[in-house]
Amino acid sequence: MAYYWSRLPDVVVSHFGADWEPNGWMSRDVFMLTYAGLAAAVSLSFLGSIVLMRRVPIYLINIPRRDYWLAPERKEETLDYLSETMVRFHNITQTFILALMHMVMDFNISGNKFESNTFWILFIAYMAYTALWTVSLIVRFMRKPKC
Repeated sequence: MAYYWSRLPDVVVSHFGADWEPNGWMSRDVFMLTYAGLAAAVSLSFLGSIVLMRRVPIYLINIPRRDYWLAPERKEETLDYLSETMVRFHNITQTFILALMHMVMDFNISGNKFESNTFWILFIAYMAYTALWTVSLIVRFMRKPKC
């Protein structure tokens, strides 16, 4: 953030319309605080979920075959797995946000046209990861327990 702070103009483009033309502006300070706040909120929500799932009653955790996977003999292993996947999803989400913010800041510094192709590649990759992450969790927890 420090790298960009000194390079950004006092008023920055903060929003683009469907035609990729700028249609929203804010001060550099508010923009950077908003970005920092967004990054912090994302981290708190993901990491808070990890902490919370170990403290809430199991009926509040929504996974297939919950009674099996969260039985006392498997609960720690299941929660460890969920925690690891949440950390990975958090990291991917923060990387996506970082890439988008870099694109916006680069636009403001260089004045180059906003690269919509890059945005769509990032967006599709993030949505694909989200879908694969979701399906992998469902498949893992839907499989029939071995007797």
